[in-house]
Amino acid sequence: MFFDLSRFTEYALAHPLEDTWQAANTALQTAANHVRLYGGHIDKFFGDGFLAVFGVPRSQESDARAALEAAQAMVASSTLPGRAGVASGLVLRTPLGGGLAGDQTVLGPAVNLSQRLSQAAPPGEVWCDATTMRLVPGVLTEALPPQPLKGYAEPLVPFRYLGLRTDPPEALGREREVQTLRLALDAVRAGAGRRVVLYGPMGVGKSHLAQHFVETLPEGVRGVFAPRLTTGVALRYALRQGLQKLLVDGLSRLRQLELPEHLRTILDFSIGIEEHPGLPSDELDSLLVETWWTLLARIAQDNPIVVVLDDLHNADPTVLEFTRRPAPPGVMLLLVARQNRWEAADDLVLLSLEPLSLEDTQQLILRARPDLGPATSLHLAEASGGYPLAVQALSLTSNGEPEPIPLYQPRLDSLPRLARVALQAAAVLGSTAPPELVRHLVGEEADLTRLVGEGFLEADEHGQLRFAIPWLREATLGQVGGQQVQNWHQQAARWYQRQGRLAEAAAHLEAAGDTATAYRMWRVVAQQAWNEERYSGAILGYLEALRLAEGNVRWQAALEAAEAHLALGRYGEALELASLPLETQELPLALRQRVWALRLEASLALGQADPVATSLQDEIVEPRLALSLARTLPADEACRMLEGLPAHLEGSAMLVRARAWLRSRQLERAQVESEAYLSEHGHSPAECFEARQILSEALWRQFRLNDALKALGQPPGDVLPAWFSSLYNSSLAALRLDMGQFEVAAALLEESLLLLEGAPPGAVEWVSRVRLRFLIESGQLDDALYFGESALAKAPSPSLLSLLALAYALAPGQQNGLMLQRLVRGLEGIDDPEVGAVCELALGLRKWHENQDGAVHLRKAVLLARRSHNPSFYFYALLALGLAQQTQNPKKALALSHHLLSQTAGRGFEVQHGYSRLLRAQLLLAEGREPSGLLDFEARTPLAQLWKALLLGAVQEEKLPLLTNHFRGYGILGIWARWFLKRPVSSWQVRSELPE
Repeated sequence: MFFDLSRFTEYALAHPLEDTWQAANTALQTAANHVRLYGGHIDKFFGDGFLAVFGVPRSQESDARAALEAAQAMVASSTLPGRAGVASGLVLRTPLGGGLAGDQTVLGPAVNLSQRLSQAAPPGEVWCDATTMRLVPGVLTEALPPQPLKGYAEPLVPFRYLGLRTDPPEALGREREVQTLRLALDAVRAGAGRRVVLYGPMGVGKSHLAQHFVETLPEGVRGVFAPRLTTGVALRYALRQGLQKLLVDGLSRLRQLELPEHLRTILDFSIGIEEHPGLPSDELDSLLVETWWTLLARIAQDNPIVVVLDDLHNADPTVLEFTRRPAPPGVMLLLVARQNRWEAADDLVLLSLEPLSLEDTQQLILRARPDLGPATSLHLAEASGGYPLAVQALSLTSNGEPEPIPLYQPRLDSLPRLARVALQAAAVLGSTAPPELVRHLVGEEADLTRLVGEGFLEADEHGQLRFAIPWLREATLGQVGGQQVQNWHQQAARWYQRQGRLAEAAAHLEAAGDTATAYRMWRVVAQQAWNEERYSGAILGYLEALRLAEGNVRWQAALEAAEAHLALGRYGEALELASLPLETQELPLALRQRVWALRLEASLALGQADPVATSLQDEIVEPRLALSLARTLPADEACRMLEGLPAHLEGSAMLVRARAWLRSRQLERAQVESEAYLSEHGHSPAECFEARQILSEALWRQFRLNDALKALGQPPGDVLPAWFSSLYNSSLAALRLDMGQFEVAAALLEESLLLLEGAPPGAVEWVSRVRLRFLIESGQLDDALYFGESALAKAPSPSLLSLLALAYALAPGQQNGLMLQRLVRGLEGIDDPEVGAVCELALGLRKWHENQDGAVHLRKAVLLARRSHNPSFYFYALLALGLAQQTQNPKKALALSHHLLSQTAGRGFEVQHGYSRLLRAQLLLAEGREPSGLLDFEARTPLAQLWKALLLGAVQEEKLPLLTNHFRGYGILGIWARWFLKRPVSSWQVRSELPE
């Protein structure tokens, strides 16, 4: 607060020097007395004014209010025209000039602002800033036009102080608690005594609620606040200060109350009239408790009284002993503490205060800051955690930035020095801190037990210390100097390093400003975590190292991070990281080629191309680029390019060769390379996953279904992105389809679709292919057509298109036939035997359905499926060819069915084996021969179940009660099944035209 005399120069020019001095001295002395009366401290005089500080040496919650009331009293009583400016904020109290002047002074923005406000105010007025206004509940102010103040770039809005509202503070959201207090008071007014323990965490609003209750007491009930009862505040002092306010004549009235003689001596000692009675401390304490208990009982004989004893969480033992006795009749002791330290008793009422609800907190913010909108007030309410003290801190500034120091400073100042230093150390260490590290920084005498007991800190589930309420840590940090912060961080780094916790050590080194050492330590953290297969920790280490790296080191860090992301299947992030070094034009050729190599690998994994990287193959100096380019080449060329690579790239080279051999259908080579990789080099999660996928597919294409299932291994888990699990589930579902486990496959595919977010087009295409195949084989043809069209729009590919063509081939109707022809024409020229096999199968089935010769297409389908090593379509093509040959060449059909049975038996292809049995059984029945146990098996698909039922009906010469909708989901195959249902066995070899 800055106070000065207005127009004093005019006064001095008009009066003799001694008269001027006498008038100024009188006015300033009177004003200074008001400062002292309200608890302030005169920092220094400046000619015709002075600077006063409130909150020195220990701050109180009422400092801002006291400063305003003192300022108002000064300008109102000044013998010369005076004015005052009040501003609130953090200041530093320190000696200047090396302490030669002997006095300390205060520095800070609030000091300058208070002087500017005082100089701008007219005589007789008090101006304050917005922070001061918001610190004082119930303040009455008038916002003034923006004022240009010296030293400030923009005009500031001052507030004219008008006084304080006299109405009691609100108790928003505390209706239940107020009702509990009133019920206790009713018992007191009826002659009982009550102790009410109002407890809850710091800043939850206990003192505010107690003040509201005392200021709204009914007529005839008196209430009083005793001074805060922290350690060192004696019971006799607290009650003397409090109770003398209740009595008209103060202390003299206390001595007039009737007391036993041995207690009167104790009373005289308590109020400072007599010397220490010379009793042992235990006996004296016991008599003090009895004396003041008796005094309360005597005072309450006239009227009920409410005595608020605040801050009992760390009170002297004598005070606590006093509060543990039952309250005298007519007395309500409101005991305010942060924990409940009292045992249950008949007169004891426990009242726990919890944080406010979100709705009540938002209302509280809007009452303090009606200028805020709903979204901003809701955000601040969430940030406050429901603590009214935090609400005040968040409402102080107009820009929404929290200003917790003025609100939390009184709590912090209540701590002894060692406890306060320990709290500061905990704040510097972070959101949580090991208690042993705090003791290491400030000494074993650090009073952490007190900090936990008084609710400053609490222990989490791991035994780490954390701040108990919102924004307390931020307020504590505001008390710590920069050099101390740096020293503590350096000590913490060394302590963590000795513990082997290098990530924490690196974080503290960075906080201490040693970024170079922090960078190196993060790299060590990343490498150790990777070797221990803690991949998330490794990624964090590489990214932190990259963040701290500077100069040319930064590009190396970026490539290390890109390598790690590639190995974990995070291809998009890897592409971004690998592109960072391209920001400079001064990269060495080898480093630039390594950049292109990583970019190419990420791009290929994402289904993209990188023409710049591929154009560099004629001048390769970086082996990693040769490895990456080999991924784009045919098998023989890839193998030549991979010759002579360094040993550390041999594992990746094996995988590149395995993929190339698989593409060229050299399956045994692909199997050998992928098995060798998994046994010798399986360190990269993404590459291991790819190797298992290659091995499983190679075995499956060798008609080794059970081995393929085993090779697929376990799900990738959380190490790789979720879409890898989608890819795994779809691969597993495809094998389960061949095994006839359709329910398992359906569940796997449903989960696959949910995990596809962020997947590259290749993964989406594979999952869609398996899903489409499942829908076709499980008799959900309408769904297959809808899904196929949708999937094709997202991930177009020849393979997916050929499967959709197969679905249209099975769908009856002329329009579907035309769509089939259109799709097949679109696939002409595609040099992929597998795609060709599916197209020929689709055309053959359609022609067979239309009573045309489909055998030509079906034979091509068999040959192409065999050439592409696709067991499923090879078996289905053979099956369809056998059905087509039944009428044209029954003997050939029987031979095909025998071959199909032998090929599918014992290899795990249960679905195709079941169809083979049904085909052979049908052919035998058509010739009048018995199926000989061919129908003794479990049909795995709806179509197989229908077909088997038809054949059993023929064997038993019974007509089955099957409905038309039993066949609908298989399209033309269902029509064929209905045709058989309506005809005797003897007519199966000669089929008339089927109706649409």
